[in-house]
Amino acid sequence: MTPTDIYENFMLGIAAQMTENDEPKFKKVIIEDADGIDEFLSDTVTEDVYPALCLAKPPYRNSDNGSFAYLSYFNVVMYVICKTKNDDYGTTDNRDLVKQDLERAEELVTEFGSKLHQYNRYDESDTNIDFSWNDWTAEPVKLLGSDLARGYEVKFRLGLPTHQALNP
Repeated sequence: MTPTDIYENFMLGIAAQMTENDEPKFKKVIIEDADGIDEFLSDTVTEDVYPALCLAKPPYRNSDNGSFAYLSYFNVVMYVICKTKNDDYGTTDNRDLVKQDLERAEELVTEFGSKLHQYNRYDESDTNIDFSWNDWTAEPVKLLGSDLARGYEVKFRLGLPTHQALNP
């Protein structure tokens, strides 16, 4: 097991917790490098994938507090994407539809951050994480692929316990 494996399992677990009426809120969740995210966007013609969560494989650095309680700090970049119903800004109705898509993506972004924050505690469990809303930035984006999609690019720092990987 590597720190990246721990990161991927943790983030997929957070996404899986996000449900509505026992259905996942994300139709598709991927963890890829930039090329994989581009391929995902090009595949959206044949597959209903929205809303989607795309997590870029992040760089990280390790930290040792001196007592073998290792944390790996990941610089996370993720995209929450909703399909745009119509990108024609010619009418007020169409602008309202695009605004609704962005609002839906922002709701999912906020819920994801709230789920992360629930694990931000300091006890003896392996689920302690280092997460702060102060490191969180969310920016609206328009993604051009074979489908036109809108959403949010979110960046934050996340510290996860990785002593299982770094001190086996």
